[in-house]
Amino acid sequence: MTSSFEAEVIGIGHAGDGLVRENTRTVYVPWTVPGDRIRGKAGKDDRGTLEEVLSPSPHRIEPVCRHFGDCGGCVAQHLDEATYTNWRREQVADALRRRGFEAPAVAEVLTIGAGARRRATLAWRQTRGGVALGFRALGTHRIVEMSACPALHPSIVALLDRFRELASRLEVSGRLDVTVCDNGLDVTVEQKSEPTLAMREAIGRLSSGAPVIRVSWRSGQGGVPELVIQHQTPVVTMAGVPLKFPAATFLQPSVAGEGALQSLVDGMLGDASRVADLFCGCGTLTLAIARRATVGACDSDDLAINALRAAAAAASQSGELRTIRADVRDLFRRPLSPDELEFYDAVVFDPPRAGAAAQAAALAQSKVSTVVAVSCNPATFARDARLLVDGGYTLCRVVPIDQFVWSQHIEIAALFER
Repeated sequence: MTSSFEAEVIGIGHAGDGLVRENTRTVYVPWTVPGDRIRGKAGKDDRGTLEEVLSPSPHRIEPVCRHFGDCGGCVAQHLDEATYTNWRREQVADALRRRGFEAPAVAEVLTIGAGARRRATLAWRQTRGGVALGFRALGTHRIVEMSACPALHPSIVALLDRFRELASRLEVSGRLDVTVCDNGLDVTVEQKSEPTLAMREAIGRLSSGAPVIRVSWRSGQGGVPELVIQHQTPVVTMAGVPLKFPAATFLQPSVAGEGALQSLVDGMLGDASRVADLFCGCGTLTLAIARRATVGACDSDDLAINALRAAAAAASQSGELRTIRADVRDLFRRPLSPDELEFYDAVVFDPPRAGAAAQAAALAQSKVSTVVAVSCNPATFARDARLLVDGGYTLCRVVPIDQFVWSQHIEIAALFER
């Protein structure tokens, strides 16, 4: 059951939707701006749909992408700069207030800019009219046919037609994970079944004459990538250290965002000389910290840990880095205990979107004096911050980093001390 309404947009929700009051409830309406007078429809839940902007807000601007309003990758291209940056900061501040932080110390947003995203997951579906390839429409499984994307690195956009041609030779539907490395593009095909000989030949044609240096395939996000073709080993430089990048491994979404995080974390660590880097991945932060401190690094991804070990060993031979010990460990099931944490005078943790509740609880019982939390999810970050503060830490500084430009996602770096 839906109901039509006319109302003024009074705010922005955490996901970028405009907030309106319809009778006695709050309704979230995408593609709207505070100050808009709109006509919309409200459903059973708190989600609404925009029918018409009756009177546009002075804070509304023209989106830079032709797909905005259909593609669900970006939610905020229509906000002017002041409204946009205030919303970004409020995403973090509001999450903290919901966990009982009355006046959270959230700094101004550190901006990265457009055209920097070096990672993309492109969905495809074959249809009678051809192949739809791009991101999904907001709140649906429909794929928006992509011809441009100002958020992505230009080298990904330049190959959209080549990716579409490849998808026409693969299964009916699937995904392409694309990563821009130092020496070319790394692509992982995700589909249900192992590629046939014809599919492998199509993959070979993709990498012929294009800056695609490796293609792997896997049967889903949890699958182990299998190499199909490789012309060069993909390399990613982190903190000045070249690292052989494993297929389908986590990487910060932009080089500039990665550098900003490394700089922030380094400053927050102060004079710490023994640091644990938890949920370390390939070593984005580990390799930067190890230029001045001994590091114990942990992650559940054995491919990432092996890549970090190899890169650290090569850099250590030239005297660039201090000692790094990298271990495979599931920190969700087996967080470092207070006894294990006694060796360290600082801990950094950068978990997936689910956060690090078990590790934060263990830290709250430890004697570690400095904790730096990095997160891409304000809600789980605030939950973990509550655990740390309830355990005796003080939340000293929170910095939002806008490296997921125009999307609903925001990066966070925060300092806790006791």
